[in-house]
Amino acid sequence: GETVAKAAGGRGVAGDRRLLVDGGAVANGVPSTVGAGAHSVGESGGPPGYAATVGGDCDLSGSVTLAPGDSRTCTIVNDDIAPTLTVVKTVVNDDGGTAVAGDWTLLVDGGAVANGVPSTVSAGAHSVGESGGPPGYAATFGGDCDLSGSVTLAPGDSKTCTIVNDDIAPT
Repeated sequence: GETVAKAAGGRGVAGDRRLLVDGGAVANGVPSTVGAGAHSVGESGGPPGYAATVGGDCDLSGSVTLAPGDSRTCTIVNDDIAPTLTVVKTVVNDDGGTAVAGDWTLLVDGGAVANGVPSTVSAGAHSVGESGGPPGYAATFGGDCDLSGSVTLAPGDSKTCTIVNDDIAPT
């Protein structure tokens, strides 16, 4: 049988994948009759961003050997992989400014994050921003973020948003 764990915000469900015994499709949770000997259990299809673990009476590779009259149950657990979001800050001082990236606090969903360090987030929509920093700088969002600093991640995604602060020329 297959189960799906969604601790990282994934939306996959049992049935998204095709369960296989010896390459042939089988129904989830329904006993299949096979002959004695070695057999292979696996799956195909389904959404990306999930890590499968085979267990029960199968070994980690999905192999199981049956003697005549044996009854075995193999399990496959698909666990969503938490996505990561990296915020990279760059400061442009081409009009007399002297600020550095550390003058700003970088934010994901209102919580502080380190510059250039991947942060584990749940699947879904997130908001990237900043606080603090000296006046006289214009911020521009880029990378995987839209112009307002919004980004959406699916299970297993690894995305990077950029914030460029450019000093504004005196008038």
